[in-house]
Amino acid sequence: MQSKTPQEALAEVKGQLQIAIELEHSTIPPYLYAFWTIKDHESEIARAIFDLIKEEMLHMALGCNILNSIGGSPLLNSKKFIPKYPTSLPGHDQLHDPFIVNLRKLDIKSIVTFLHIELPQDLGLKDDDDDEVSTIGEFYDRIWANLKLLTDDMYQKRRQLGPEFAPYLSGNLFEVCCREDAYNAIEEIIEQGEGTSLVVDPKPGEELPHFQRFFEIYKKMGGRGEIVEGHFDTKTMVKSVDKKVNRQFNKHIRNVVSNPRRRNSKSKAAKFYNRKFNSLYSRMLDRMHDGFNMDKPNILPAIELMFLMTRPALELMSIPVNKRKLSKGYCGPTFDYLDVKKRV
Repeated sequence: MQSKTPQEALAEVKGQLQIAIELEHSTIPPYLYAFWTIKDHESEIARAIFDLIKEEMLHMALGCNILNSIGGSPLLNSKKFIPKYPTSLPGHDQLHDPFIVNLRKLDIKSIVTFLHIELPQDLGLKDDDDDEVSTIGEFYDRIWANLKLLTDDMYQKRRQLGPEFAPYLSGNLFEVCCREDAYNAIEEIIEQGEGTSLVVDPKPGEELPHFQRFFEIYKKMGGRGEIVEGHFDTKTMVKSVDKKVNRQFNKHIRNVVSNPRRRNSKSKAAKFYNRKFNSLYSRMLDRMHDGFNMDKPNILPAIELMFLMTRPALELMSIPVNKRKLSKGYCGPTFDYLDVKKRV
């Protein structure tokens, strides 16, 4: 089979990197949604999840840096950029390993979904010759297969977000100016994210990949499922629970509806705060898009808007879907991109 030319690889990898940016972003709303349902945001589990959210933002930033460096233009502010939850992950194998991501409170089902999202390569399906990928790591391997065909002079297009933004994103953020930088960025995303394999004997102070950090949360929630190399069964993971521990954990979680677009209250208050939330979310994506596409990228305005999203989200989560039947749960933000005229 004839190998690709650098120009063919360049054209293909630009599309792959846009999907990678969409993939990294698609994890942030469900992680944020689960985070906001924790009553104590200063708790150990809440802080752990918020750190993971900041790292997903870092991965998105690194993806934008790579795409910018090879002459692409990240697209982050359109309705197509945002998944309609419940959703499958962008670029993920829906033929051999179908699973759906929901906006859901932090419970056993959502944490097992997060484990599935961050599945290490050696726990996913075996790689084959078709176009489907079953783990994020495998998807990035295919991106690297194209990036390594590019010459260093193809990485000179600049528009790079520098390390000064790392404290806001949590991790090692750096500019991509050559093929080695691109390789290091891919490695950072994979190793900090799901990792390529389980860390059997972590060293003191070693930062574990996302999968293992979510697994630690799963166990604190009462999860008793085992992780076996080469095998991951979501149904078994959901069913294997210490019910007493889990009931105690659930007392610290807001009873918020899943996929609120379908189940929110029709009250004026719910509509107002959801519109307020989505207005801020839309502006955040606008600022993110502008920030990565300017000559000297700057995403501080976007980060500030993300923090402002917390208040309307929590206001929504205090509004019952049905005042007479509180067991039906409380409302939640829908994460919609609004046209400018529809914002408040």
